[in-house]
Parts: sequence; C-alpha cells; structure tokens
Amino acid sequence: MEKRLPILALASLTLFIWTFHQPFVRSGALVFSQTLAAVGVKASVEPNVWNNLAAQIDAKQKELDAREAALSTKEQALEASGSSSRLLSPEWYTTALALILLVLVLLNFYLDWRHREPSVTA
Repeated sequence: MEKRLPILALASLTLFIWTFHQPFVRSGALVFSQTLAAVGVKASVEPNVWNNLAAQIDAKQKELDAREAALSTKEQALEASGSSSRLLSPEWYTTALALILLVLVLLNFYLDWRHREPSVTA
C-alpha cells in the first residue's frame, strides 16, 4: 500500500495538469498518439457476400438521398415560382362547386316563387 501511494499521487497530479494546461495537453496527446501508432491495431473483416450487399445498400441509399434532395429543391422552386398550381388546387374546386350549387339553389327558389305566383290573365 505504501508503494502505491506515490504512484497514485503522481498519476493524479499528472492527470490534473494534463487536463487543465494546454502545453501538457499537447504533449499528452503526442505521447498518446505515438503509443497508439506503436500498437498498430487493425480492425477489418474479410470481404464476403454480406459485406458486398451492405456496400451496395449503402451506395443505393446515398443515391436515393441525392435524388430526394434534388426532388426537394425542385419542389421548393416550383412552390416559389408557380402560383398557377394553386389555382388548380382542391380548395379552389370545392369553392367553385359550392358557388355553383348556391346559384342553382337560389335559381330553384326563384323559379318556385315564380311558379306559385298567381298569373295575371286579362
């Protein structure tokens, strides 16, 4: 236990200095990167059917994302420039049909009123 105390104190002091002072951070990062370079860890998987399929799926997904972005820019350009498309929207059709029905109902009332009116015969 007595041998560990100075090592722990030195480690905690080094950690404190390395955390809060920029030159120590740079030197610590240099030592850390050199240590990692010396270790030389390699992480790879041999090519197989599943890796090829995953790569093809990733490529297709990137292509679809690019197409979606292109469509989105085209839609925004059409919305910004084309007010003529708004004239053909379902709301306009509904409004026009409602006005036509209103005119027909009013015409029906007028014709009923004219039909029930006593005719003046001389």
